[in-house]
Amino acid sequence: MSDQIASESAPPKRSSSTGRLIKILVVILLGKLAFDLFIPSKNDAFTFDSFEAEQKLIDTPEPIKYLEELWSSGKISQRRFVVTSLRNQATNEENGSYRELLLNRCLSEGISDPDIQLRELLLSATARIHSSLLDDFRYSKDGDTNVKKEALVEFEEKYLIPSCLIQLEDFDPVVNSMGIRYARGLENRMPLVEKVSGLLDQPNTELLSQAAGFLRLVTGENQGILFKELPEKGDVREVPGIKEKISKWESTIEEKHDEYLNAFNGIKPFKKSPIHLSHDYMDLRGKTMSGESFKLKDFTGKIVVLSFWATWCTPCADELPILDKLQKDNGDSLKILAVSLDGVPSIHGIKDEEGNTIDDSSGNTSQNRMKIENMLEKLKIDLDVVWDVNNELAPRYDGGDLPTHAIYDATGHLVRVFGGSRSKNAWDNILEGIKQIPPAH
Repeated sequence: MSDQIASESAPPKRSSSTGRLIKILVVILLGKLAFDLFIPSKNDAFTFDSFEAEQKLIDTPEPIKYLEELWSSGKISQRRFVVTSLRNQATNEENGSYRELLLNRCLSEGISDPDIQLRELLLSATARIHSSLLDDFRYSKDGDTNVKKEALVEFEEKYLIPSCLIQLEDFDPVVNSMGIRYARGLENRMPLVEKVSGLLDQPNTELLSQAAGFLRLVTGENQGILFKELPEKGDVREVPGIKEKISKWESTIEEKHDEYLNAFNGIKPFKKSPIHLSHDYMDLRGKTMSGESFKLKDFTGKIVVLSFWATWCTPCADELPILDKLQKDNGDSLKILAVSLDGVPSIHGIKDEEGNTIDDSSGNTSQNRMKIENMLEKLKIDLDVVWDVNNELAPRYDGGDLPTHAIYDATGHLVRVFGGSRSKNAWDNILEGIKQIPPAH
């Protein structure tokens, strides 16, 4: 990945001919070139400098073309940068090319992306345009009201409702909740009522609360499902009386089935895009803390989960035992690698003006290794642990908040990247959902 060849040529003997020296240098240069071509360094392959990209975007005479090139790369960091840039220009009416690229390409191609953060960025950017249209409608004068409303409804039906629908149909309950949050902002929520009501019978507390809240907003009725009365953990369906309340909601929605169905007629769902992420991600390799080398291809036939964590991350400590149990329960079809990022943020230490290290608490130190080992022992974790102290794996997925997870299907293709912890029930849904994804070609 980040291997470098340091080629040093010893001074030629005086008896050596100039031709022989030239041949030697040519062989060395060709070898170096071949190495760089076929084994790209970590920085060349995966590191993306957003500050440099921002400056290029400012300086280039063709910003849209530059953003299109970054989008076409299929890289996580580049795509996030593109959508963030487009979101900042989304309401710029002087240059509609930004909005056109966002809505007519990035949204349709990226709203079902394996990268969940990219989906959220796309929803946020689209919602920003929607908000401006909503303001135009609400503050329009009598003569313009109908025109403004038609523009708002058309935008929702063409972009936002299909975008929310993708999230509501996802196998991750956290993604379902994200879809409901954006659906709440719609002026016309009717088309999504039945899809949201179908999420009521789920074990996830937040999802049930979000679904019930959405239905109250649309129907004006209240069946008594309140977030403050629900447990933080465990299967929410086991709460006394909750099944009866869910049943009431289902009956209420069923009574107006035809009305909700008619509201959905005319909505054209987005076609789910195929897995597009670069095949560079398939060349994953490294070593576990026990010294065993591995390659992603070694696990062909199994779902592979890379879970990035650190000893100082409280949600990580809560989730590691869940992942450990998942591994023990699904050993034949699942491989989980717990990737520690302890010591990564300032890997080279803090240096003074003369370049001398004055703080060596980060990086590959015995103290950091001991922190990792102590935490694993305390939590009784038997997972294979990779210490990404040289920051060779993490840049591939542009992980922000920990924990971050990258999941490969059984054919070795990256099919899901997301941040944040998940419950055991959520993980069960995710793994089952990934098994249903058609193999990438």
